[in-house]
Amino acid sequence: MKAVKFNGSNMILAKDQPEFNQLPIRFEAGVAYYCHELTFEEIQHIIKTKRIWGAQQIGSGSFHPMNISVEPLFDLDEPKK
Repeated sequence: MKAVKFNGSNMILAKDQPEFNQLPIRFEAGVAYYCHELTFEEIQHIIKTKRIWGAQQIGSGSFHPMNISVEPLFDLDEPKK
């Protein structure tokens, strides 16, 4: 699985931090939208198991809302700001 730049992204997290993978995001109204591209093997595994797992690092001790989807969570045709 690899984070991918997408139409509408307006920021890259960890841009100048080579020790981390860069994460292109669209940040608006306090929400960070991001996208990952799966390998063929990962797609086959999802078909077999019907599961996608997630992990969220909780530094402050409080959980923050998350949303995982197979469709974009915003209008991709919107121009970049």
